[in-house]
Amino acid sequence: MKELKYALMYASISQMLLWLIFMVFDELIMSDYELYVLYFGISLLIVLFILYFIHNNEIIKNHKLKSMKFKVFEYSIWTILSVAMMIITLILIDNRLLHPCSIGGWDCFLNGLEYQLYAICMLIFIVLIIVIEIIIYFVKKIKHSNK
Repeated sequence: MKELKYALMYASISQMLLWLIFMVFDELIMSDYELYVLYFGISLLIVLFILYFIHNNEIIKNHKLKSMKFKVFEYSIWTILSVAMMIITLILIDNRLLHPCSIGGWDCFLNGLEYQLYAICMLIFIVLIIVIEIIIYFVKKIKHSNK
């Protein structure tokens, strides 16, 4: 169960960090240069996300974890946290605690929809990572069987 403990710890910390960065860029920093800030924020999130999954191999080696078990736990926890954050942000937006907008007009075009889209993007990233891992696994297996 060492794998579950580390997967829960690393996935939770990284999810909260990525959500915090996203919320800071969305709620606090948007101003006259909102497109530049938005592009920088999204780029930063993607880079951090990729670095996190590259760092996974070091986590597995340093803590002597079973690779497949750790990844299954980690990707499951990541998916559960993404869905949970989507639900939490829906509730917060519905109660006007997060992203309050004026009624009517074009003052708030997305009206909080970006939070759900961000959670869906995080789920898509996980699916892409799993597909890439499967491809790498089969390529290694084919190379190993040809020797």
